[in-house]
Amino acid sequence: MHDPRETSPGTTSAGATSPGATSAPSASGDSPAPPRPDRWERHADFLAHALGQIDPLSANVGAVEADLLTLSHRMMRTIERSLPETLEDFAPLKPALDSLLKVQRMIGRFAVLDAHLEARRGSLR
Repeated sequence: MHDPRETSPGTTSAGATSPGATSAPSASGDSPAPPRPDRWERHADFLAHALGQIDPLSANVGAVEADLLTLSHRMMRTIERSLPETLEDFAPLKPALDSLLKVQRMIGRFAVLDAHLEARRGSLR
């Protein structure tokens, strides 16, 4: 499977932050804070956390949620590259936008399911 971080800006093929990655300014404004993990890295962190769950159902729910997050992000980046200048020209993007919204709704549903599983684990302790 293709690693999405290989083609994401600000990361190397290993997922490390490249020198061109953006960093957040420090609170004092004197020097920039260390680079924050980019979104692709956070997807990988989410997946690693999910797969580390002892409960197989929770691990798989989290893995699917991580896949959906990655898919959503890739769809959004593709749509952003295709954004027209005027509202009248948005019609060709409607199917892609509808698909993106469906994926994002699924992410929300999986997040709710994940929260229910977490609550269940907490009540079983």
